[in-house]
Formats: sequence, C-alpha cells, structure tokens
Amino acid sequence: MDKTDIEKIEKIIKDRVYSNNYLLAKHSKAYKSFLELEKHSFITDNLDRKFKELIALGISIVVNCESCIEWHIYQALEFGSTFNELIEAIEVAIEMGGGPAAASTRFAIKVIEYYQNKMINEIKLEDEIANCTGVIKESFKAVADEFNLTIENAPSHPSNITNDRLKELMDKGAQLFGLHYRNKLIGCICIEKANEENTFYIEKLAVLPDYRHKGFGVLLLDFAFRFIRDLGGGKVSIGIINKHSKLKNWYIKYGFNERLIKSYGHLPFEVCFMEKELV
Repeated sequence: MDKTDIEKIEKIIKDRVYSNNYLLAKHSKAYKSFLELEKHSFITDNLDRKFKELIALGISIVVNCESCIEWHIYQALEFGSTFNELIEAIEVAIEMGGGPAAASTRFAIKVIEYYQNKMINEIKLEDEIANCTGVIKESFKAVADEFNLTIENAPSHPSNITNDRLKELMDKGAQLFGLHYRNKLIGCICIEKANEENTFYIEKLAVLPDYRHKGFGVLLLDFAFRFIRDLGGGKVSIGIINKHSKLKNWYIKYGFNERLIKSYGHLPFEVCFMEKELV
C-alpha cells in the first residue's frame, strides 16, 4: 500500500478526533444534537449494528464522503463485518450510484487494505507463539480426523504442532504472522526463504473453523504474496496432502499449480507440492 494513501487515511482519522473534541469543547449544541441523532440511528432494535454500518458505508460511497467511508468501514469491522461483506456493500453502492460511486470505491478499497494490514502482525513473543500453536492445532484438527492422522503416524502434521516445533521452525528462519479480528487471534501463516533462488515457502496457513469462508484465508495469502514480493521473491511454494482435493482446488483458484507429488516413508499420505509465480 502506498505511503501517501496511509498518510491520507491516518490524517482523516486524526482530523476527525480533533474536530470532535474541538466542537465538544466549544459546547456546540448543533454538534451534540447530531451525536444524539447518530446514537438513535444506530440503535439495534431490529437490524444488527454491522448491517446499519454497511448501509451507511454504501450511502457514504454514493455521496462520496471519504471521511464517512473510513469511519463506517472501521465501525463495520468493529461490529463484526467481514471483508467479504464490505465488498458486497460496495457493490450495491456501485449499482445505486453508477460511475461516480465506482470512482468513490477507489478510496474505500484503500481503507479496507489499510485495516487489513493492521490486522496482521509478526509473532515473536512466547505467549503469542503459544496462541498460534493453539490456532494451528485447532484449524487442522478436521483434516487430521478426515485422514486419520495421529501423533503416532503423522507427528509432523500441523494438527500435532507444539510450541517447541513452531519455535524450531522460526529459529531456522521462518517468520510467523498472526491475523487478529476483533482483538482475537483467528489465523496465522509462516513464511520461509527456500534454498532455491527467489522462492519462498508458506506453511501453517491456518484459520479457525468459525471464521472460514469469510475471506480471511485469502487475506493471509495476499499478505504473504506482498511480503514475499517486497523481499524480492518471485515464486511461492506449498506442500499439502495430495488427496485433500478441496484444499488443492482452493489453492488452484488463487493461482497455484501442481509441481510434484511425492511419498515419504514417515507420512501416511502423499504430499502434493504446488507453486505460484508472483507477477
């Protein structure tokens, strides 16, 4: 994301806080009345707050109010909206507002990217690593159950990850990143430089079951692609269970291609290695 975009968004946030405090300090009756109107408009009698925020986002795009767009994206996320839901609200705004609304979405997309970037942070502290271990184990449990994987027949599978193994991976150069949503760690990903020139591995891509099919896995992938490009990487490699067709098709959808299928004596499944060229 361009530095000037970040500066613009953060100035909008700073100016909003300043203006709010200024008008309250001046005891503006008109502004206090507006805040009362806002409070009553967003009371959740029948519609959940996030839906009201999504409605407000659509209107903000149609009227091209950048400060409103930033605020209602932030509020929608705070009250449980996913990024997929934000995009759908934007699409409705485009239908209602036509070309001018489509132009307004350019800023909305920048704001979404801004908050996406703030949700993903590198994990280094002991308690954070432990939390990631828990997320990885829970995220891969269903796969382990499906393929009858146990700590005896597949000790290296992510469903059997331990803090020590995760730290060992990090000691070898892998970087661990956590995805937080509404102040909760819901996903993570490891990125590691491969021996092959310009190639990086992604491992332990995990999203908790309750947060799947909401765009968070793609968010982690997109982050990894940007991070790897910034390091000069041109290729991403992953290894998955070959018979896990659903996961394989998900990666294919996002540009990965099968490169090699390999058997290992210590694993009860074949491993499919997949690659994606970064452009």
